[in-house]
Amino acid sequence: MKHRKAQINTIEFIIASSISVIIIVLIVSTFLFYERKINEFILYNDLSAKAFQVSDVLIKSSGAPSNWDSTNVNVIGLASEDRVIDADKVNNFINISQQDIKDKMAMNYDFYFKLTNITGKPIASIGNPPAGIRSVVIKRYVMYENEEAIMEFGLWE
Repeated sequence: MKHRKAQINTIEFIIASSISVIIIVLIVSTFLFYERKINEFILYNDLSAKAFQVSDVLIKSSGAPSNWDSTNVNVIGLASEDRVIDADKVNNFINISQQDIKDKMAMNYDFYFKLTNITGKPIASIGNPPAGIRSVVIKRYVMYENEEAIMEFGLWE
């Protein structure tokens, strides 16, 4: 009889160990799944915040110096006044290299900028539309040469 009790205890131990391992695997899998989702959420929020901040600076600031050109710009701003885009600054902006724009705007992401009239006719653009898995595009309504226009600014990874 003593030998049979040992067999039952061994089987119970194997079953308990198997259940414990399954529970641990489920907990670790759930943790890893939610960790990935949280990291994606953080990245999306970072992309969104950065896209909004950069678009805000572009349409509300005249830049530094206020009469900047592609050779002396410290801070890029396209506005002559709040949400009124200056044509000369747009021309200067699209003549700056994409890497210089990323450096001046402290961006670690790829970007694109497009200015269209209200009907969608292109006025100016630089960069390529988002090609990555994670992207954010901000559309802002502005005035350009006394007409309504739409400025799109996109970031992606």
